[in-house]
Amino acid sequence: MAAQERLVGLAKRIERECGIALRIISGGSTNLLRSLTLEGKHISGINQLRIGTAILLGISSSIGPIPIVDFHHDTFVLKTELIEVKQRDRLLGILSLGQLDTDPEYLFPISPGVTVVGSSIDHTIVDLTE
Repeated sequence: MAAQERLVGLAKRIERECGIALRIISGGSTNLLRSLTLEGKHISGINQLRIGTAILLGISSSIGPIPIVDFHHDTFVLKTELIEVKQRDRLLGILSLGQLDTDPEYLFPISPGVTVVGSSIDHTIVDLTE
């Protein structure tokens, strides 16, 4: 939390030296949500967090898509076409959706047993075996 405490110190210095009151001290993003709110911790002087990803997707995204417990993870449903199915050592499907459209790391299939295997620029491979 040292960075946030330094931020508050800088804000107070700006207020003092410039003779203004800063209404908003934005001290972090979804990464701090758990420690500042869900665990009841507080940093005096911080009055805003940027938590859009947590609200919209229910994940913490800056260190990977880590689901936040008790948040909704199905607020958006992206539908795409299954354009081909191949039987290999497992049953694989090719979707008409790729890295140009979205980051496949943030795709969470809602159909039970379907998992994202990988993607190219314009296609995503899903495992349909289960």
